[in-house]
Amino acid sequence: MNTTSQIRAALAAALAAEYSATWNISPYLLAAPNPPQIEIVSGAVDYDLAMGRGLDLIHYTVRAMVQHGSDLSGQINLDSLLDGTTATGMKAVLEADKTLGGVVEDLRVTEASELKVYPQGDFIGIEWIVEIYP
Repeated sequence: MNTTSQIRAALAAALAAEYSATWNISPYLLAAPNPPQIEIVSGAVDYDLAMGRGLDLIHYTVRAMVQHGSDLSGQINLDSLLDGTTATGMKAVLEADKTLGGVVEDLRVTEASELKVYPQGDFIGIEWIVEIYP
């Protein structure tokens, strides 16, 4: 099984391959994000889903943030990530290689949040839940 830091790095690499020209990508939650920013936040871990430590399930949150003060342009950028019908939507980008180059066994993007306001700045964003079987 690969380490959490290897999984984060693989997630960030998958995101950077599609979005690095227009988004800042971080494999970690940042104290001072620089929007437009995509960051990866660790979540709950479900251990022992199969006998003998045979299966764990790790949840990550992929958070995309933009400046709220930029009026509509930030929301339009977020809308493009939400689009489930294009190859450049967040779900399609993350699920294009469900093994993240062999780092994990499988992954699935299970949901996207409503638009959120973040307290660390004048930022709004959307969060995707990614379930990973390491």
